[in-house]
Amino acid sequence: MRRRPPKVDPADEPPARLRAFDSDEWQPLVDPDDYDPDDYRDRMNWEPVGPVRTSFEAWRRQQAWNLWSRARTEWHKAHGWPGGLDYVELMQETVRIRRKSDRLV
Repeated sequence: MRRRPPKVDPADEPPARLRAFDSDEWQPLVDPDDYDPDDYRDRMNWEPVGPVRTSFEAWRRQQAWNLWSRARTEWHKAHGWPGGLDYVELMQETVRIRRKSDRLV
């Protein structure tokens, strides 16, 4: 059985920064010290070997995306989403936005 979507006050719109992903806005929030290139290498005998599979810039874009996606989810939990989107529909919309942005990169 589906739950009813939370009632959303039309005046209670999500901030613009949560409606569309802007990499330039979210990347400064990513801590560059969290990136360790050895985490993105193959392993042999528990030691990192070979080239780095994920560059720092790709990692930083992914972390910024994760921050944005989590912020959208938290806002949805607290306020609901315009149009009465439930959690699954919000995630589907988020994936559509991601696929569209990946085509542009």
